[in-house]
Formats: sequence, C-alpha cells, structure tokens
Amino acid sequence: MDPSIPNEPDVDHGRSIPRSRSGENEVLEGEIVDKDAPLGRPRTGPPPPPPPAKDPRQRKLARRTVLWTLLGIAAFVCLSGIGLGIIYYNKVTKPNTDTPGGALEGYLDARFNGARPERVQQLICRSPNLSEIDELVSVLEASKAQSAGAIKANASALDLKYPSEDKAEIETDLVLASGPQNYASVARERWRFDLVHEDGWRVCGAHRLN
Repeated sequence: MDPSIPNEPDVDHGRSIPRSRSGENEVLEGEIVDKDAPLGRPRTGPPPPPPPAKDPRQRKLARRTVLWTLLGIAAFVCLSGIGLGIIYYNKVTKPNTDTPGGALEGYLDARFNGARPERVQQLICRSPNLSEIDELVSVLEASKAQSAGAIKANASALDLKYPSEDKAEIETDLVLASGPQNYASVARERWRFDLVHEDGWRVCGAHRLN
C-alpha cells in the first residue's frame, strides 16, 4: 500500500480483472455463471418460412362448395313441401274404402250428388254389375232436365251382412230427391248393394228389392 495515499483499499495483484464483453451473452474469464445457465451465445435456427399464399382456385372451390350446399338444402326443403302437399291432397281427396258403409256412402255421393265419374271409378270393383242403378240414374236425369233441379240420394237404415271375409251385403232405404229444392219429389226405395274387398271395399252390384 502506498503510504502517500491514505485509506487505499488492499489490492489483490493475483486476481484477474474481468474484461469487457466482446459480444452479448458471451461468458468472460472470471465471470460467475449460474449452474443451469447455458454457456455462450444461444444458437438460433433460421426464421420460419412465411405461410404460403392461398391459391385463388382453392377459394373459388370453397365458395362453390358452400353454394352447392345451400342449393341442396333449398331443394330438399322444396321437395319435402311438395311431398307433404301430395300426401295431404291424397288424404283429402281419396275416398273412404275402409268400411263397406263408407264405400257405399262415397259411391252414392259421387254417383248422384254432383255426378263425379272419376270418383265413381275409384269406388267400384273390377267387374261391376250396376245396370239397375244406371237405369235409375237415367230416369232421374230425365226428370232433372224437365224440372231443372238437382238429384240427391242418400242411404238410411243400413243392414250390413258379411257372406264371406272379402264380401259384404248392405240392404238400405235409398232416399231419392229430384227437382227444385222447395218442390223436390222424394222417393224411398229398398235396395241391396254388394261390395267386395279389392284393396279396400268397392261397390260391385246394386239390386232394387221393391
């Protein structure tokens, strides 16, 4: 220690003096480094490549896929609506052939009350014998031409029998009215109608009993 410099700290001339670092994260001689710290500069790899640009054809294909999907959904909704409409129409317009009485009522209504031949064909069997009822209709049509009135017919007092599993007989009073509403002539006749089961009950014969 120099006596001319009071209070000068002791200097250890054998101790190495740290040099300034030549680069960042470079370990110098005499530097105290934590046990788990990496030595030297961290090695970094090359930067990741930029993401590839989207192909315009792929964007166009995606838009087309979305468009076709929406069109498919719209078509499905439209077809479903049409199908439900057809089912409802058939349910409303299809004649009742579940029972012999329902089939006879539908036949008389189509044959007399409005004369709908297309409906009549849905309610008769494949080989019908309806000449007597056809003759009655001809007579009523002639009276209708003279009186300019409507023809009405309905069945009452039905007596139902089943000669076999697929055959039925109905005896009924056929109430007939023709002419203007306030001056219609009314007749009551006893008839027997024969019905067969052909994918539902169908009228197959008609016979006057009195």
